[in-house]
Amino acid sequence: MKGLFFIENFIAGGADTMARILVNNMRFANIDIMVNKNHDTSILLGGELPTNVNVINYRLITIPELLSLSKYFNNKLLNIPLWFLTRLLSYPLFFISILYFLILIIRSKPDIFIANNGGYPAAYYCRSATIAASLLSGIKIFHIVHSMATISSWALIPIEYLIDRLIDTRSKLITVSHATADRLRDVRWIKQKPIVIYNGIPDIPLANINNTPVFRILSVGYFDNNKNQALLIKAVHEIKSRGISEFQVDFLGKETELHGLELCKNIVLEYELEKNVKFHGFMGNITDWYLKCDVYVLTSKLEGLPVSIIEAMRSAKPIIATNVGGIKELVDNNKNGYLIDSNNSEVLAEKLNYLMMNKKVCSDLGRNSRLRYEKYFMQENMVNEYERTVGIFQ
Repeated sequence: MKGLFFIENFIAGGADTMARILVNNMRFANIDIMVNKNHDTSILLGGELPTNVNVINYRLITIPELLSLSKYFNNKLLNIPLWFLTRLLSYPLFFISILYFLILIIRSKPDIFIANNGGYPAAYYCRSATIAASLLSGIKIFHIVHSMATISSWALIPIEYLIDRLIDTRSKLITVSHATADRLRDVRWIKQKPIVIYNGIPDIPLANINNTPVFRILSVGYFDNNKNQALLIKAVHEIKSRGISEFQVDFLGKETELHGLELCKNIVLEYELEKNVKFHGFMGNITDWYLKCDVYVLTSKLEGLPVSIIEAMRSAKPIIATNVGGIKELVDNNKNGYLIDSNNSEVLAEKLNYLMMNKKVCSDLGRNSRLRYEKYFMQENMVNEYERTVGIFQ
């Protein structure tokens, strides 16, 4: 049986990590991966691919790229017509891409088609590729949604309604959390009940490699408005203002939104936190960073089921995270960490300060994180669920 994975890798992240795990471990006889060669494929194609995997490169400018062009013009008068022009071109490009992907899918001849959609409708071509696959007979079609769906603007409702209904009636939807599934049905024109399959990652040997008195706080993610790293910086500023200075915040990730990283660095300078807050950029293998931290913090405004929290749980670390999206399915409040509001730096500071002063609580929460990972979020669980769902051996 042959599988075709379609991946719109506009930003390489957790969705790409999950796709690569599935490609490496699902027991298809042959697999084609369809990716945009112009984008970051470091996660999808990094390292050695299995011998049964073939890569198909497609070359279309993506709609998110088209919509982001206006950011790079300083002339505000030019931004307005450019903004309207990109939106005017978006849907013609979308429907042209259906024909383009139809040709590529015909050449691939898959038995099972799987679109790996980071957000909904964020990755437009995942939807057009799914519609293209649905025009062919004899293919089982699945559409994975990793993040929280966004509401359509009123002007786009007719065309978005049409696209949603095509996706809903011609594919089986899979989401990575119950919150993602509920959101998809609440704000989009999706009537089916999606199948929920939690993300899963491979296990690692455990070791605590922080042998210093410095309390290490780790946060992983791209620098943009959604990840909201400024909240953590403000929280540690409040901690330092209380006379506590034996801590270090390690930020891992690159900038994906213009001036996102610069904004955070400016806040660090304003609060004179240069000795306590470090920016390390994007790194490939960050397992050791999880092992040597004391607590993992995620301050996002919107999430589906973030892989970074699962990685921290695997490393037996307590979690402090904003109570948004599917995070509450990862963090059991007061059991393996704490859930906080996405705009309350004072509560975040209190929780961090409490863990700094109570190492046993920190250890107990971390142990519970590890147990929760072993029960729900191991790689084997995820791969088995996907194989059962798509009917790989039927």
